[in-house]
Amino acid sequence: MNITKGSLETPPAGFPSDIARSERRTVVRYFVLAFLFTITAINYGDRATLGIARSTRISHT
Repeated sequence: MNITKGSLETPPAGFPSDIARSERRTVVRYFVLAFLFTITAINYGDRATLGIARSTRISHT
């Protein structure tokens, strides 16, 4: 990269490091998506369990 009069020249889009960087981002995106899905599923299951437990406790009282 060359700095000329305050402007920054970037390498062309097909530069190998840019391609590798974009592939890593894609993998990270899928990891984050899987993580959010897992946490959401646990949250849903927890709410369902608490709802059942609460209704059972109230009906026996």
